[in-house]
Amino acid sequence: MDIRHIYDEKDVLTRIAAGDEEAFSLLFNHYRNRIYTIAYKLTESAPLSEEILLDVFLKVWLKRERLSELEHFTAYLFTITRNHVFSTLKQLSLRRQAEDEVRLDEYLLQSSNTDYSLQEKYEHLNTRNITPTNS
Repeated sequence: MDIRHIYDEKDVLTRIAAGDEEAFSLLFNHYRNRIYTIAYKLTESAPLSEEILLDVFLKVWLKRERLSELEHFTAYLFTITRNHVFSTLKQLSLRRQAEDEVRLDEYLLQSSNTDYSLQEKYEHLNTRNITPTNS
């Protein structure tokens, strides 16, 4: 006898709203590949996509009391995913921009220190009435 588990989303959402972790596991397994794929297509990063997947489902779990009220859970889930991906990409962009600015500042500081050191050496030579030679 072939017994198949029928996925009844409304029932699963009601159970999750009541705190049923097994139902949450069913929901996670039902949608995980789709959420991961969306995240991966937008980020092109496997580790980042995995992190987004987990964050999205954490948000679902934290707001589980509202799940039984939702008419279109799939739209809700994909909206959370889209928003989280875009937020993550924005944060990465800002972080990279800040890192680039720090690198530029360090480079400029290092360059100015080098210039100052050369200038200082040149002035030191001038005070001793020694002219630098071209080597």
